[in-house]
Amino acid sequence: MLSVHACFRGRAGLGNRTPPARHSRRGFVAVRPKITEVGPRYSIKFMRRVPFIEGEIFHVFNRGAHKRPIFLDESDYRRFQILLLLSNTDRPLDVSNVLKKYRGPTSVKLFHNEAPSRRLVDVMAYCLMSNHFHIVLRQLVSEGATSFMRKLCTAYSMYFNKRHEHSGTLFQGKFKSSHIDSNEYLLWIFTYVHLNPVGIVEPAWDERHISDLNRVQTFLDTYKYSSYADYFFEPRPESSILNTKEGRPYLGTRKEVDLLLEEYSKGNKYSHLLEREITEVGPRY
Repeated sequence: MLSVHACFRGRAGLGNRTPPARHSRRGFVAVRPKITEVGPRYSIKFMRRVPFIEGEIFHVFNRGAHKRPIFLDESDYRRFQILLLLSNTDRPLDVSNVLKKYRGPTSVKLFHNEAPSRRLVDVMAYCLMSNHFHIVLRQLVSEGATSFMRKLCTAYSMYFNKRHEHSGTLFQGKFKSSHIDSNEYLLWIFTYVHLNPVGIVEPAWDERHISDLNRVQTFLDTYKYSSYADYFFEPRPESSILNTKEGRPYLGTRKEVDLLLEEYSKGNKYSHLLEREITEVGPRY
């Protein structure tokens, strides 16, 4: 299995499958996602070229319409995390009745008691940012990913519009997805998704450098709205959202992630390895 640092420093060869890179650069394994760029920052014209397939892994993502925030406070982030769990079943979604059983301090029990026994997808990683989200998932049953994402986005849109008296479309169209068809690509996307929050405290960190490494590491350690903590720290209630056994080999060790961040703090930029499927919505995407 490749390590995070080995991939970024070009110390490892290719996996069993051919990576989606169009070319390699000397000393690096350059994994370039499938993308048609229009303008310098953002394009989604390439989406959904590969249909969802059972057993295959996909990066799924979306952002707010017109780049608007889709999470305004902790309650919004929390509701989306709850829906990541409750939407992952073929049973009808009944959020209101479930939430009535878990109020106040008992709400943490929801993630244990309501974890579905039969899931549509394995959620391997996720990250929620103010105006967009990323999910890495493996489809387990036919049409599982589509059903999961439809329930998730519909339920969250209904919640958001009611709570914030918002009318109109919340998300920018249907969710987008990209097929992860190599070990290198999977390693890259796991790193990219989990390091997304770095841009909150160090805007454009991957284009320049990290000025305060300790601040970045502390921020990542305490960021509650991604699966980063579920892989590097003790299990928490939200860990039931994930299949960490499937995802753990692709994130590497905490030391390897710190080494990568340290390279950026020194100004050693590997920005060509972090070319995004969708680049920057606002300060980060």
